[in-house]
Amino acid sequence: MRNRLVALLAAAASLGAAPVALAADLPVKAPPPAAVVAATWSGIYVGITAGGTWGHAEDIANDPGLAGNGLLISSQKPSGFVGGGTVGANWQTGSIVLGVEGDWSWTNKRSSAFLLPPFNVTTNLDIKERWIATARGRAGFAYDRWLFYVTGGAAWARVEQILSNAILAVTVSNTKTLVG
Repeated sequence: MRNRLVALLAAAASLGAAPVALAADLPVKAPPPAAVVAATWSGIYVGITAGGTWGHAEDIANDPGLAGNGLLISSQKPSGFVGGGTVGANWQTGSIVLGVEGDWSWTNKRSSAFLLPPFNVTTNLDIKERWIATARGRAGFAYDRWLFYVTGGAAWARVEQILSNAILAVTVSNTKTLVG
């Protein structure tokens, strides 16, 4: 009886183990190939911008009634921080990409200089740029993951000029939105 019990347990163990042994040897179906996604430049995007800004500003006397007409009265190199946001959209058909983009940035770009240096140390001209914005179009050619394009548009900047004379205690300011 004891032999029969051992034989029965051995048979049960081998039956229970057989499917496990067979399952390990079953062929595995290969995973599907990864989908190939074609690169496209179509879509809408938003972003942030930050960096430095610098330039060169010259003030020239432009009054025909003055004897010093055309005289350079101030030369400055304003600089500062710039930061803001951008938004745009592209549309691609075949290899041709068309798009529009705009941005607006706050800036603290500024400079200060005496008028007619070194002869005048009492009259000062401060230049402050408050913000800058651009709007432009884009036309390009897409090749693989590269985009070759041309862009053009307009730019606006809010600029303030402050003229002050220390002796006369007079300050005059002029604020303009310049377009380029």
